[in-house]
Parts: sequence; C-alpha cells; structure tokens
Amino acid sequence: PRARDWRNQTMNHLYFSCLLVAAASCGPSIEDQIERLSSGGEDAVMARQELLIAKGDAVPVLLAALDDPGQAAARAELAEVLIGLMLRVDDERIAPSLKRHLVEDPDAKVRARIAREIGILKRPDFAEAFMAAVDAETDGKRRGIVMDNVAEFLDRIKAIRAGEAQDAGALP
Repeated sequence: PRARDWRNQTMNHLYFSCLLVAAASCGPSIEDQIERLSSGGEDAVMARQELLIAKGDAVPVLLAALDDPGQAAARAELAEVLIGLMLRVDDERIAPSLKRHLVEDPDAKVRARIAREIGILKRPDFAEAFMAAVDAETDGKRRGIVMDNVAEFLDRIKAIRAGEAQDAGALP
C-alpha cells in the first residue's frame, strides 16, 4: 500500500510539473511582446518589462526587429529595451547594433532615443559613435541635441579620468 501511495504521489507531482511547464510555455512570445510595445500605454510598459525579464532569449529577436522597417511603430522602444538589456546581459551584438543605429538609422526617433539613453549612461565605448552621429545629423535641432549629449558625455569621461588619476595618486 505504501509503494502505491508513493507512486501515486510521484505521478501527481510529475503531472503537476508538466502542467506548470506547459502553462509557462503558453505565455506571449517575444514577437508578441514586440507587437505590444507599439500599442503604447500600460500594455507597452508590461511588454517592455517582460522583454527585459526574458534577457538573453530576447536579444536576437529584438536585434532583428530593430533592423526591420516593418516594425516602425516600435523601433524606438526596441532600441530602449536593447539598451536596458545591454546592462543586464553579456551579448556582444547589442552595442555594435546600437552604435550603427545611432549613426545610420533612417528614423530620427530611433537615433534620438538611442542618443538620449546612451547619453544618460555615458558609456565611453560609444564616444566614436556619438561623434559620427553629430557628423551624420543633418537636422539642426537634432544635431544640437546630439551635440549636447556628446558634451555631457565628454564631461563625464573627463570626470571619470580625473577620479582615476586621483585614485592612482593615492596609491602607495
């Protein structure tokens, strides 16, 4: 009798585990979340959070969607999600893609979003891309925004270097 009870419990646990796995895999796909990004409002906020939670699993799909002109409504948001993921996952494809879009993207909203978000982060590895973006920008107002981000960016790098020099001077 005890063996039968144990077997029944084991089978019940196995069945329950299978149901949990099946339920988890039935959630919205990464592609569905990308579509939700373009909807705006609370639905877009939730999609953004779910894409950030997906981490590395979302990166290849997000990079492809950022390159897809058919995703026009969500591309600026896609760039922002990728910037968030760049801080969370070690994927060498993200930064080069964002740099390319910062300079070459045909959509000014995408370029502006990348400039703003990367400008906030002040990542030294984006310095050349920012300078290229200034050179490439033809609209005076947008060029001014990019130049402001570059100026803030360079000030931050100078402060970091000054702090490193101070720290080096404090070493015995």
